Amino acid sequence: MKTKNKITLLLSTILLMSCSGTAIKNTSEAETTIIKNTVELSDEQISAMEITTSKVEKMNLAYTIETNGTLELPPQNKASVSAIIGGRVKNIQVIQGDKVKKGQLLATLENPEFITMQQDYLTTKNQVAYLEKEYERAKTLRDQEINSEKSFAKTESEYNDALFKYKGIKTQLELIGIDFKKLEAGELLSGIPVRSPIDGFVRLIELNLGQYIDPAQSLFEIVDNEHLHLELLVYEKDIAKIREGQNVHFYTSSNPNDIFQATVFAVGKAFEKDQKAIKVYADISGKKDYLIPGMYINGHIELDSNMTTVLPKESILEEGGMYYVFCKKRR
Repeated sequence: MKTKNKITLLLSTILLMSCSGTAIKNTSEAETTIIKNTVELSDEQISAMEITTSKVEKMNLAYTIETNGTLELPPQNKASVSAIIGGRVKNIQVIQGDKVKKGQLLATLENPEFITMQQDYLTTKNQVAYLEKEYERAKTLRDQEINSEKSFAKTESEYNDALFKYKGIKTQLELIGIDFKKLEAGELLSGIPVRSPIDGFVRLIELNLGQYIDPAQSLFEIVDNEHLHLELLVYEKDIAKIREGQNVHFYTSSNPNDIFQATVFAVGKAFEKDQKAIKVYADISGKKDYLIPGMYINGHIELDSNMTTVLPKESILEEGGMYYVFCKKRR
């Protein structure tokens, strides 16, 4: 026995409708005209015509603001690395694109003054230990009124001078990142270590082997893309519509078919220079490795949720200014 299916043909001047056979009324009756016709097709005919069916879906067709901007990092997630003291480049431990950890060695510099600093540290440390004992002895004698005030003051001054010098040299060596355990065991380092201040990736290297480096010179740039975010420009007419928590979908100019989602977390409070626009900041969901700081993006900020009944584009036929939608009914 052959099964037949009724196919109801709805002719309409609008596209928004339900496949229950009843059209969803528009806000204006004059804008909507529905004509129903029914044809019967056998299963063989449906198969031969390659007719397929699907369910009507609900989709959020929210009103959006079109905008553009760039991918950026907050200041605490990028670092310019320089040396505390100058020197000649002895070796470079990384290449551009390498992933590095905080404290990891990036390069080593050579400077004879660095060896002298370590020697001064050890010498001054021993002086402080000796003068501290002398100071305590002089203080005891002064309390017993055995030695003079002048003699005690001289001993105290020598002790304090040595102590201040020791602390100063130690602070300098701490900034350089020296291993004090090795140093105090008598192992002097010949190279000045240059270390990464953050976790991240090496974006830029600005030194060569044998090059002399000044203390103020930038040697490496490290970026941590974990906190990559959107900076979007929204113009004056739309500013009042933007608020935290709104959804954003965006794509890069180089890969427009890959759509990403983000959420607004902050709205700027001042116009950008020479533009009647503010910056809107959004966190990205589902980042990909090819997203990097400085990329230009195009985006849409969703303003209002609007769940609407929709049909696939392929299910709507147009002929002579009329739109046709077929709805299946099994008899």
